[in-house]
Amino acid sequence: MDNQKSHVVVLPYPAQGHINPLLQFAKRLASKGVKATLATTYYTVDSIDSPTVGVEPISDGFDEGGFKQASSLDAYLESFKTVGSRTLTELIFKFKASGSPVNCIVYDSMLPWTLDVAKDLGINAAVFMTTSASVCSMYWQIDLGLLSFPLKQQTEIVSLPGLPPLGRCDLPSFLAEPASQTAYLEVIMEKFQSLDEDDWVFCNSFEDLEIELVKAMRGKWPLLTVGPMVPSAYLDQQIDGDRAYGASLWKPESSQCFTWLDTKPPGSVIYVSFGSMGNISAEQVEEIAWGLKASNRPFLWVVKESENKLPIEFLNSVGETGIVVSWCNQLEVLAHQAIGCFVTHCGWNSTLEGLGLGVPMVCVTQRSDQPMNAKFVEDVWKVGVRSKEDEVGIVKREELDRCIREVMDGESGEEIKRNANKWRELAKSAVSVSGTSDMNINEFVVKLQEGKKGGFFTRKKNTNQSCHEPPPQQKQIKEMDNQKSHVVVLPFPAQGHINPLLQFAKRLASKGVKATLATTYYTVDSIDSPTVGVEPISDGFDEGGFKQASSLDAYLDSFKTVGSRTLTELIFKLEASGSPVNCIVYDSMLSWTLDVARDSGINAAVFLTTSASVCSMYWQIDLGLLSFPLKQQAETVSLPGLPPLGRCDLPSFLAEPASQTANLEVMMEKFHILNEDDWVFCNSFEDLEIELVKAMRGKWPLLTVGPMVPSAYLDQQMDGDRAYGASLWKPKSSQCFTWLDTKPPGSVIYVSFGSMGSISAEQVEEIAWGLKASNRPFLWVVKESENKLPIEFLNSVGETGIVVSWCNQLEVLAHQAIGCFVTHCGWNSTLEGLGLGVPMVCVTQRSDQPMNAKFVEDLWKVGVRSKKDEVGIVKREELDRCIREVMDGENAEEIKRNANKWRELAKSAVSAGGTSDMNINEFVLKLQERKKG
Repeated sequence: MDNQKSHVVVLPYPAQGHINPLLQFAKRLASKGVKATLATTYYTVDSIDSPTVGVEPISDGFDEGGFKQASSLDAYLESFKTVGSRTLTELIFKFKASGSPVNCIVYDSMLPWTLDVAKDLGINAAVFMTTSASVCSMYWQIDLGLLSFPLKQQTEIVSLPGLPPLGRCDLPSFLAEPASQTAYLEVIMEKFQSLDEDDWVFCNSFEDLEIELVKAMRGKWPLLTVGPMVPSAYLDQQIDGDRAYGASLWKPESSQCFTWLDTKPPGSVIYVSFGSMGNISAEQVEEIAWGLKASNRPFLWVVKESENKLPIEFLNSVGETGIVVSWCNQLEVLAHQAIGCFVTHCGWNSTLEGLGLGVPMVCVTQRSDQPMNAKFVEDVWKVGVRSKEDEVGIVKREELDRCIREVMDGESGEEIKRNANKWRELAKSAVSVSGTSDMNINEFVVKLQEGKKGGFFTRKKNTNQSCHEPPPQQKQIKEMDNQKSHVVVLPFPAQGHINPLLQFAKRLASKGVKATLATTYYTVDSIDSPTVGVEPISDGFDEGGFKQASSLDAYLDSFKTVGSRTLTELIFKLEASGSPVNCIVYDSMLSWTLDVARDSGINAAVFLTTSASVCSMYWQIDLGLLSFPLKQQAETVSLPGLPPLGRCDLPSFLAEPASQTANLEVMMEKFHILNEDDWVFCNSFEDLEIELVKAMRGKWPLLTVGPMVPSAYLDQQMDGDRAYGASLWKPKSSQCFTWLDTKPPGSVIYVSFGSMGSISAEQVEEIAWGLKASNRPFLWVVKESENKLPIEFLNSVGETGIVVSWCNQLEVLAHQAIGCFVTHCGWNSTLEGLGLGVPMVCVTQRSDQPMNAKFVEDLWKVGVRSKKDEVGIVKREELDRCIREVMDGENAEEIKRNANKWRELAKSAVSAGGTSDMNINEFVLKLQERKKG
């Protein structure tokens, strides 16, 4: 950045539930080097205390009493628009005169007039949505004319893409009863009509939480999810000392709360609070009181002085069982180990806090967006239950008691707790370094700074096209027609290529696509998958495959010539049988397949079997931004989105290109024509390589679909999917698992260098003695071709270790005894280690492995990379050091935490609604649409 920081003014609607998330956003910006100023009304300005954010007053026309001073909501909003516009403009001029000009105004969606102020002053404007994407989508549908309100019938159901079916009781109150809240609805609809004029649209949510709707809305506006906007101490801990929002219109009774909470067992206390803006009737207060009493559990209840209508008999009967306070620090309470349940109104901030801190919820809704949030809590995220109201809108004591018991010890209680923990981790991940929300804020900061330097930014007028990354628009999955789409999947005929492409074929089959794997005659008998058809084609070496060829060049030339002809014959055969092929998904090593598809009039999709990071290297060469080999041994490569890379970190095709000409030529040929493919699939997932995925998606129709690992180890969406279904080796499983079952959890070192690696006798010996020196049990896969183990080593091992020629790697990695994976860092093995949460020691050989290992150690921080001596051997002492570092060294606990984090993110990506799952859905839908037309 240049010497002068970007300067952002943040303007919230002056209510606690609006100030909190916008002030938190200002703190996030300040932590990233932006000068952030919160502009708020004179009446609320003294309630703000944040050391990293400046605070400046503007007027709403009611400086002495705020909203309460106005005669009506209409009068207040009209005054704020008139007086606020003038005083905000004066503040902008004041900053300019002081040498700190404002570059952008981030404003609350309740204050749409701010956009006019920004446009008149030539300043960027960004609207901040304080409700969920789901609620926002309702207003969007109204603006598009797809919905009209009020509903014609009490029982009418609203069905919208990406949302569960919604009845009147599930709708935001502005929509369920629009006549009673005209002013609010008018403000919101005014904002949605002008939303495409904003430079950015921020939403206080996170992608994993509302992925379908976020994708849909991003196709319309420059939407960035930036939430959850909760103080950093409770999630990612990136901002030192950030334990509170920094704004409070009420004085908490903290000491009383926590002295009492500290006396209660973990997970035993019901916390009850209905937010800063709610107002509960005396009848509802009484029902809550007796419902809490009936639950027979300790409770902490926040009852504002204006709501304090508690029955005397209730107060006299409570004793030490419960405590009632007028206000408290809700985040501190929710983070306390004693809390087991949150009885909440389901305001969006409270919902995000409950999700972010992993607390199961009981929803007692009142108004605004709360009913819809509660619907999602119960039916979509499954982190709580929603109470049912009687005919006059009261939640009776018996109903509250039922809900509390259901969440805390009912039939669904354990599932609710598991889901609460899952969403807590996903919320934390979103705002952590490289999480989706963190990256979106980074993107805003960078774009703002570039715009400040001049020439970058042009305000868009009345356009439906986002000025940011435009992911494919979300489409609702529709009922397919009677004939399925048919996809032929063609891998390069090697275990490490067949596995991910066969797994992709199984994923397609699970979504109603007819999937056929085409593979060579030499490998066809090794494929066994009940849901995927298998058909042979020829590579010209039907009896021996690659080993039969005189060289790699000869093999690739033969496969191109003979494979093109026999693949074309297969396509004609399938068409003649009444099952025409709609798309060929082919391995990037077989670039000639694109010509076959084009000549046959069929869609084509390339499947990249390496990481997005490795692919980006070939992309940079194709663009002419990199030339190889490096001129000097010590030269460093610096590319956007990648850490600095030395020669030792590069794929071997690039580090020593002269020695692997055929491989490099094939890859460069593919990247040169990549924009001709209809789709580009990458066996990775968005959270893992988000920056590079975004960059590459701007160039090609890229969809991340990984990790391509059998479903049983991740999302469990596909019954019985415990193995890839292709094996060129026979595993000795029973021997492995009988032995593993005798070992303590996390104690065993698993060693395997993949299906294609070949290790020298000297390296095998060093590994052997390194394992012996570690003094830990080990399971080592040594292929028969590599079996050069020293006799003395074999005699000395005894029961400490076991050596097998092959095993089911996924079953081994999933075994509780495994504590460390010594791996070559092939991409499939790396994804398996990440997906199963196993810390890694990297002993690389060739191909993409050095770069994968660099990321394992320096970026994802899930392992360590061994150092080689001057002739390329990892010595026994070095291997022993690495194993000890991963299993019980200074960084071992951090490595294990990171491994668990990436395991959850990998699982989330392929689970229903995850980024990879949605990308596969999108492909299936687009393919079906093309088939129809």
